[in-house]
Amino acid sequence: MQSIPHKIPVSIIIPNYNYARFLERSIDSALEQDHDDVEVIVVDDASQDNSTTIMESYGDRILVCARRKNGGDEATAQVQSRLHIVDDRQRIKDVFPRPELPFDSGDVMPKLLHKGRYQTTVTSGLAFDRTILESIMPIPETDFRQGADGYLATLAPLYGQVQSIDECVGAYRIHGANHSVFGEKLAERARWRVEHDFHRMEALSDQASQAGLTVVPADVVRHDPVHLEERLASLCADRHRHPVADDSRLALAAAGAVASLEMTASLRRRAVLAAWFLAVGMLPRQMAMAVLSWKLDASSRPAFLAGLSRTIRRAMG
Repeated sequence: MQSIPHKIPVSIIIPNYNYARFLERSIDSALEQDHDDVEVIVVDDASQDNSTTIMESYGDRILVCARRKNGGDEATAQVQSRLHIVDDRQRIKDVFPRPELPFDSGDVMPKLLHKGRYQTTVTSGLAFDRTILESIMPIPETDFRQGADGYLATLAPLYGQVQSIDECVGAYRIHGANHSVFGEKLAERARWRVEHDFHRMEALSDQASQAGLTVVPADVVRHDPVHLEERLASLCADRHRHPVADDSRLALAAAGAVASLEMTASLRRRAVLAAWFLAVGMLPRQMAMAVLSWKLDASSRPAFLAGLSRTIRRAMG
């Protein structure tokens, strides 16, 4: 496991908005780090609960940046690590990213420019060099009110390499209010992710052009199975509100199958994912929705698939 040299100052930023019930535990965890030079900064986005009282109780042990008006994730700000997924009682439920998905490390620019994505993690598992943040901040408020980690993780590799820690060094709490799991509503979630990808690619294109690199967002996302999966989900679940008017199921499925076969994964996994795309593209809509939801939402799987879920997860990702 890699460690951070003790002479390097580290800032731990805790974004908070009406999460008073979790705030004390998060602050205590940050203060308990054994690094020599750590500052803990709580960025409160105009919380309406008793977060202020909790922050004030720590006195000068923490720094507080309190906003008067809620602004979303753009108020928050690369080393990346795996995280334990825990519930609100701190019980470990899983690991993210899953162990069978290796991180992309080093120079990830070739992959990022080709498909607009590399294997990374969520905000809680990311750390950035301050000079890099100064190059890419501020985060555009309108486009990244939510999902600001997508902006940071997409642009940071333009300015340096990515280092990965392949062990769990933190935790990500699933409590039903996380934006990344909003929606038991499949269509809403998929639609947001599709639009978020377009915003990421526009930001990447703008930033890359300053380095003499060309990124065509519409072309890049055609090589990204994750994007095509969400786009297919959005189209199947609610065609009328789908953000890309001329999309067709069959065309997306074909692109997804090709993109799956380009992945750096086992042949079995690539073949299964390609077959899944084709099934969603060619089956009648109701059957396609069932196949789609079984992959994207584990709770929707019928009982007879429960025993196969681990195998499906390994094979399909």
